[in-house]
Amino acid sequence: MEPVVEGEEVDETICTSVETAPAEYIKLNMGGMAFVKEDDSSYLSDVSKLTPLIPNSAGENLTAEEVIEEDWTYSYASGGVSVGDSSTAGGGYVGCASYLVTDGTWSFNTNSYNIDGTIYDDICVNLDADDECGEMREATPGFYKFALFGVAEGADLGVLGNTYEIFAALHAYGGIR
Repeated sequence: MEPVVEGEEVDETICTSVETAPAEYIKLNMGGMAFVKEDDSSYLSDVSKLTPLIPNSAGENLTAEEVIEEDWTYSYASGGVSVGDSSTAGGGYVGCASYLVTDGTWSFNTNSYNIDGTIYDDICVNLDADDECGEMREATPGFYKFALFGVAEGADLGVLGNTYEIFAALHAYGGIR
């Protein structure tokens, strides 16, 4: 059975009972994302300590498919959304992807991501202590991998210098719901 991307065109009766549900499936639902200044609880009493990422749409680049490689098979679902205002330095793209190995053994230390319609290949997902791409990891049937990814976008990024370092210096934690 082909993976299903939930949305307007989905036959919602497919997963209403154990008899009609596929053997394996992945469901994505990211309700929101925000960053917190100072510590892990300061935003509870002072909302100014919270920097939410406001989505510009309901979702983009929604994909789901079963992939059959030479020695292994997996199903995945991925999607994301533009956030903020990319006409300045206050914008970007955040997304998530889920992978479920269904057959064989998957060896990996890099991954590819669709960020705002552009495919970024060979992104290291297993850094070692020296910030180099580390050893290969092995995934067997039932292994579930979840990834959050994103990119800062905006016309003023070059003017402001390294926006990531500036943002990271101002925020201590990130949260996803």
